Amino acid sequence: GRLSSIRFMVSLVEGWTFGVAGTAPAAVPLYADGGRGGNLQAACSGRKAGAPLVSMARGSYDPGSDRNVGIGMPGSEQWDRGGSGAGRGRDRMDLAQQVDQYCERLDPGFWAEPANAVTNAAFLVSALASYWIWRRLPHRDWPALALIAVVAAVGCGSFAFHTFATRWAELLDVIPITGFIFGYFHLAMVRFVGLSWRRALAATVAFAGAGFLLIRLLGPVVGSSAGYLPALLAIFGVAGLCARRDGKAASGLAVAGLLFAVSLTFRTLDQPLCEAFSVGTHFLWHLLNATVLYLLLRSAMHAKCRYCRGFTPGM
Repeated sequence: GRLSSIRFMVSLVEGWTFGVAGTAPAAVPLYADGGRGGNLQAACSGRKAGAPLVSMARGSYDPGSDRNVGIGMPGSEQWDRGGSGAGRGRDRMDLAQQVDQYCERLDPGFWAEPANAVTNAAFLVSALASYWIWRRLPHRDWPALALIAVVAAVGCGSFAFHTFATRWAELLDVIPITGFIFGYFHLAMVRFVGLSWRRALAATVAFAGAGFLLIRLLGPVVGSSAGYLPALLAIFGVAGLCARRDGKAASGLAVAGLLFAVSLTFRTLDQPLCEAFSVGTHFLWHLLNATVLYLLLRSAMHAKCRYCRGFTPGM
């Protein structure tokens, strides 16, 4: 029973992680050969902004084919199914494989996405601003500090992804994001809704399951942004649940939710607007989303210390 529960949780986390990474056909084309020169450079030359690159490593990318759905997922041609040695009989992803998911990237170079890369500094600013509030608390809020560290990890992982543009860098990006979503939801259930830690854990598992189904349902419609829709709905849901209990916290969460909706819109429009705006809109997702994370952390710390003596909200 316990082993089955662990396996179930692992499958949910994997589903969320790949949902956040994105499985939209037009969003996950691959570079030519997994390297940084030769055929890869030839594949990049003459490519228009936003146009998919062709994979010559394991099959090809056909923008009009349903076979592209789930690229990078088990069962797709971009996975090394089977293999030799310890990996035989299991699906193995090529972590060195390069990906092109964003409008700004036109070549495989380290600085091919300058706007997307540099704007990850906003997450570090968000973490530092949150830490400044944390240091002024009259008590040590360790759950909040852990989430602050995760926000810093999001910035570092996202920078790696927008520079190296490989599968391993993508995991550095999406794993901290998924961790923040689950960690903050659990904390919100305790601080804003008033659940015990054990009931909050059960609510988090239920949220993970419902979110997994929602990602599967809406993925073909909204693409890679589907991985963030459960988090968006959760922000507004928690705001509604704690409206009577703590109106100030509810207002703060609602503002964060509205900003997150705008941020998610810019993320979704990165490819559709690529022809008109060659830099893309993904960098705006970074700037706005970093602000959202700061607002969420600020609300959580203020809710913890709403009645602490000698504490003023500050930033």
